[in-house]
Amino acid sequence: HLCQLKHMSGVISPSGSNIVELPLSIINNFFTCLSLKESKQLLNEVQEQLFNRNYVHEANSIQHDNTIYFFEKLSELIDAAHLLNTK
Repeated sequence: HLCQLKHMSGVISPSGSNIVELPLSIINNFFTCLSLKESKQLLNEVQEQLFNRNYVHEANSIQHDNTIYFFEKLSELIDAAHLLNTK
């Protein structure tokens, strides 16, 4: 099951910009709730549901390819964050 991710103070600057001030704490918190395997499994489930519900564009369109690319890069980002968290 997915535990509730803790809110980290200082994640968003007072100006409202998306400047992350505590990236390693956020990564650690993420992997406290989910293992690498669980996070990748959840990402795959979301991707499958997205494609099964026809929320994406026509197959072989640029938008469709961009969506696949996005999920591939998000998966790589999870891998990279996991490596940072285990060092």
